[in-house]
Amino acid sequence: MAALAAIKELVTICGESSITRNPIAAYELMTGDSYAYSPLAYGYSNYSRMGYAIRSHSPLVFGAPPKRLGKSLCTTLGGAGLAVSARCKGLVLDTALNYAQFVASGPVQTGLFTASGGQPGYRSAWLDAENNRITRSFFTDTLGTLDRAYVRPRHERAIEFQTCATVVMDSYLRSRSSSRETLNALDDLDRRLRRVSSHKPEGTL
Repeated sequence: MAALAAIKELVTICGESSITRNPIAAYELMTGDSYAYSPLAYGYSNYSRMGYAIRSHSPLVFGAPPKRLGKSLCTTLGGAGLAVSARCKGLVLDTALNYAQFVASGPVQTGLFTASGGQPGYRSAWLDAENNRITRSFFTDTLGTLDRAYVRPRHERAIEFQTCATVVMDSYLRSRSSSRETLNALDDLDRRLRRVSSHKPEGTL
């Protein structure tokens, strides 16, 4: 209940239009002249690089989240995986595996991958001086936030829960449902998805 109240408080401050904006949309607005600050959003190192933003030559500066009631906020740590499409012409399993290992290797993550606009997974890449030079210290200035972050659930229904929960939260943030109704709906959704997952037939995806 306290978490729901805190989210609604934040939306009240940021305005209802913030409900429909994803981080990229928020950052695009900030590269213009109307918005100067976003309190919480996933980090994209691209926007800290010179020449990336569509409407501005000035990169954004990233840092730690704000404090609330005197305490540092705990953020959520997400991320994306690496995949090679099965539709690649003439794809050979060994080739796909070798490419994935190449991209995920330490030297490539620290060098070519980050230099080409990627956001690396290696801690050493986040501490690399050159990577921080080209991103206005994005990596070193946000690493502490990642260290304290809550890791997004990784069970197979987590993304489905997030998608469905968005509809529930939208109703709450627009004051169409109470906090108690919202919490009950989120709990019911979580239980239903976990129950479906536990009864998945053997051999299915």
